[in-house]
Amino acid sequence: MNIYNNYIPVHKFFTKIPLLCVSVSLCFSLHLSLLFITGCKDIKMKPKTTTTQNSKKQQQPQLSPLPNLHRLSPINQQISEQIIPDLLNRGMVAEIRRRGILRARLSCDRKPLCFHDSYGIPIGFEVELLSKFAQILNVKLNIVEQENEPCDLQAPVIDNNPTTSNKQLSDPYFYTAAKGWHHILIPSGDTALKSAINRLVRHFYETGTHQQIYKNWFEKNIKKRF
Repeated sequence: MNIYNNYIPVHKFFTKIPLLCVSVSLCFSLHLSLLFITGCKDIKMKPKTTTTQNSKKQQQPQLSPLPNLHRLSPINQQISEQIIPDLLNRGMVAEIRRRGILRARLSCDRKPLCFHDSYGIPIGFEVELLSKFAQILNVKLNIVEQENEPCDLQAPVIDNNPTTSNKQLSDPYFYTAAKGWHHILIPSGDTALKSAINRLVRHFYETGTHQQIYKNWFEKNIKKRF
């Protein structure tokens, strides 16, 4: 018995090596492909944010929102709902609330009614009174001093005839012996805005708000304050 019959000849063995290498390579490649595909499913792609985009987001200023009914203080909301509920969505009152700004023309050279502080900002009795109007309407007050600038209200207008039938004049809000009754002019003649101003003036008188504003600007030590 020849013991070498059970073994593969050497020259045949070497002819099978290339086939074996190819098979191993294919199996290894297939295994790697399966691992790669399985791993990609678990990877969540995150959007790339550049440093420039982040800096732009930080540099963008946050704009202050215009006033709205949800930002009214409880007191002003109560006044608005009780004093002028039927006027809020009428005429110029609705337009002013939609715009978010009450434009008032004042002559600011009449201390302490209206004058400028050290920064050139209009202040005084009339400014604070009109600011109260704006708060009830839930808008911002903008004082204009140029004649050619549009405005919703203008003050003062002196009228010594309390029974005047001028549709553009409000009820008096101030009186001096030297000049007489001071009124607010509504250039548009809008009846809703005039009614709102008249109701609020009466409300301020009845609640003591008008008297408190008067004390703020006509007290003896006003020169020390400014």
